[in-house]
Formats: sequence, C-alpha cells, structure tokens
Amino acid sequence: MTVVTKNDTIAGVREIPELKEIGKYLMFSCVENDEMDREHGGTPLGEIGAMHWDADGTVKGLNNLIRVEKKNRGMHFVYSGEECADDPWKREIGFLYLEPEEPDESRPFVVLCAGGGYQCVCTMVESAPVGAALGELGYKVFLVNYRVGGTGVLPNALDDLAASIRYIRGHADEFGINPDNYIVGGFSAGGNLTCTFGMAQAGYKKYGLPKPKALFPVYPVTELEPLLATEESRTFLRFMFGEDFTEETAREYSPVLHAEEYPPCYTVCCRDDSTVDAHNTAALKEALDRQGIANVAEIGETGEHGFGLGTNTDVEGWVERAAAFERGLA
Repeated sequence: MTVVTKNDTIAGVREIPELKEIGKYLMFSCVENDEMDREHGGTPLGEIGAMHWDADGTVKGLNNLIRVEKKNRGMHFVYSGEECADDPWKREIGFLYLEPEEPDESRPFVVLCAGGGYQCVCTMVESAPVGAALGELGYKVFLVNYRVGGTGVLPNALDDLAASIRYIRGHADEFGINPDNYIVGGFSAGGNLTCTFGMAQAGYKKYGLPKPKALFPVYPVTELEPLLATEESRTFLRFMFGEDFTEETAREYSPVLHAEEYPPCYTVCCRDDSTVDAHNTAALKEALDRQGIANVAEIGETGEHGFGLGTNTDVEGWVERAAAFERGLA
C-alpha cells in the first residue's frame, strides 16, 4: 500500500494508484483549466504551510483515503442520468465515503464540504484531514464535492449538498446510519454553504430534509451585507449569485439574519485570518445567542485561514471539542 509523505506534490498525489480514480475530486472545479496545477501542482505537501494549509493533516487525510479506497468505493455520484440533462456537470457531483475502522453507531453521520472560494473544492487539504480525525472518533463521514467555478454557483451548490444528503439517507442500510441523525460541516466557502444550509428557508427545510443535529462551520462567511462595501469583496458575491445580484439577495442569503430555526452550531476560526474576518464567527454566535440556540464559537489568536484540522495552531484539537459539543446536545 502506498504511503503519502510530505515529499509528495499536490499534483503527484492524484497519480498515486490507490487515489487515481478519485484524483480529480481531491481539488475539484467545474472550470476546465489547469490554473491550480500551474501555480501549485508541483508544491510538495511539506511546503503547503506557506498557503496556510496543514501539511501534517493533509498527509493524514490522504493516507486515510488510501485505506478507504482499498475497498474500491470510489466516488458515489448522486444524480441520475435524467437529472443531468440540464447540466452535464451534475455527472461529476457526489461524495467520498470514509468508513471508520471502529464505527460508533450511536454517533451521527457527518457531511463535510471543503472550501475554495466557490471556485474549487479543496477536499485534499480540508475535509479529508478532518474526516480522518472524525473517523478516529467513530463517525461515518461523507466528503461532498459540489458545483463551483465561474459566477452564480448558488443555488447549484446547495442543490448538490441536498442531493448528496438525500442520497446518503436513501442508502441508510448500505451505510449503516440513522438517516435522521446527521451533522453538516464545511470550510470557508464550504462553511458558508454549511451555514446557508442551516437557514430553514434556503436550506434543510426548503429541501424537505430533517434539521441537522449540529453544524460545524470552520472559518465561514456568515455576513454577506458587509461584502457589498467594496468592489473587491463584491467579487465573492458574484461567485455566489452571478453578475446581477442585488442587495436584497445578499440579505436573503445572510445566515446571521435568518437564525430562527437554526441547528446547534460549533464554529471555529482564528483572529489573524486574512481571508475571512473572524467577525463572521462572532456575528453568527450573537445571532444564535439571540435565538437561544446552543452554540460555541472557538476563536483562536493565530492559525490564519485554511488550517483544516488545525495542527500546530491555537485551535488544534477543535475536532475533539466539536465532537464533545455534539455529544452534549439533547
């Protein structure tokens, strides 16, 4: 069995025999270009800390994927051929299943959405490492890839998250899960997707799904109205809603303004985050506190953006603390 080390490159790990079938989903985008490989493909995993990614966590997550892929599970695609008729990119949408070595059947299943600014889904460096850590605690974990790239990715990305959860629930016997007991977590743009899914009118309730037991958003965007202030920050809103978005749309999809039926929430970020201001986490906590919804906002001093598992940062161990939070819920 191949063992990934810090000497392997970002592009190289996709060619590892056990990962080759799922390689393109480790850094997934619906935009057909090789910009990621041109800029970062040759970077050894040991040097990705310069991009604020967690090298140790990434290696851990990839080796766990190799263990799982020994069973030839591959990508589980969630749309039928008929459903793909309106958008061929739906054929690429699905999830990787991380079966723990010692599953705890009492725990909820966890759906994770890696980030990437709604331009890429960085499973390799965010959801795979955290999925491995959750697996060590007995959780069954599903790593979702969703439609990203270009402008106006919503509601497509929400549709894909909902379709993945619907598929997982529809195969509950196969996965050995309670279909109504689940957690959704995500990172950065994936954290925004997670937080949006927690809004009843735009997320779980709209899609006819049960409320998640908890959400685990990591350095998420939760406030959209402040992004209207500058041309640079409005770019993210264009990625989300397209060129013709309105202020009303930003308010409609701003989680801090729609927390009435929100799930319990464990949110984590760092104050030195230069990509998503930590105020997003604090503002979500304030909104949930006003509604009397159980939540924790863990804000470290240093750790920057993209830390994933958080190895060697102020928030190292956040996965175990989030799991303890979940276990303490009624």
